[in-house]
Amino acid sequence: MKQYLISKKSFNGDVVYLNIDDNMGYKVNPKKGLLYDGIKVNEIIFIKRDLINKIIQKKIRNRLDKYINYLIDDDDDSDSRRALGDLQRYKVFIQRKYVKFLDGKYVTLLNNKLDILERNFKTKAINSIMVNERLSNTYEEISKTGKSR
Repeated sequence: MKQYLISKKSFNGDVVYLNIDDNMGYKVNPKKGLLYDGIKVNEIIFIKRDLINKIIQKKIRNRLDKYINYLIDDDDDSDSRRALGDLQRYKVFIQRKYVKFLDGKYVTLLNNKLDILERNFKTKAINSIMVNERLSNTYEEISKTGKSR
């Protein structure tokens, strides 16, 4: 497979071939449906560690904001359990894919944030289950004490 490197500083119109290990950089596939003028981009590999760190932290921050907004806005029991499962899968995904690019201090801070979100989702799911049980018990009591003849 041919690989190319385009550097903004030293680009003089020549195409430079570059052999890169898969573990050397962070791979990103372009969004589907976007058309580029004259070229077809299959994947982009970022090599600079600072840029990789910023990209991954931005992705993580956006995902955490979605979880926080979901935690604030949602009232449904089954959706909170589904979000809890999704959060647990995301924790594993971060450990598997992103940890090698992030520094240790950020990873521990991120794990603490994810644990807090996980606890909040669990308490929300437990509270909604308890409310549903109370409602069903109340309904059963009302149906038992109904009209008698």
